[in-house]
Amino acid sequence: EISVYQSSLSQSCDEFSFHGSYTYDDLPSRYWKKYQYAFQFIMLVRSKTPKVTLYTDEAKCMLMENDPNPDFEACFYNGTKFHHMKGQIKCIGQDGTTYAYQFTDEIPQEVITYHHHAIKC
Repeated sequence: EISVYQSSLSQSCDEFSFHGSYTYDDLPSRYWKKYQYAFQFIMLVRSKTPKVTLYTDEAKCMLMENDPNPDFEACFYNGTKFHHMKGQIKCIGQDGTTYAYQFTDEIPQEVITYHHHAIKC
C-alpha cells in the first residue's frame, strides 16, 4: 500500500495533508516517477546498510540489506577493500590499484588471497 501526502507552501515543513492511499497497481501515473525515485533511493540505502557484520582476524565482512541477492563487502585491516555486487567483484588494493572481474572469471593473482578470505566469510 502506498500512501500519498501533499504539502502546501502555507504549511510548515512538518505538516502534510493525507491525499490518498493506493496499491501499486492503482497508483496514478502522475506518481509513477516519484515512486520509482523513492524505490531507487531505498535500494541504494539498503545496498549500503549492513544486515550482518562478521569480524575476522583479517577483515570486517558485511552482508548488506538489499535482498534477494545482497551485496557483500570485506574491508581488510591492511586497507584492501573487496566488494561483490550482482556477480561483479571489485577489489581495491591498499595502494589504490583496482581489480574488477566477474565471479565466473579467473581470479587475478594479486587478489586471490583476499578473494578466498571473502568467500570464507
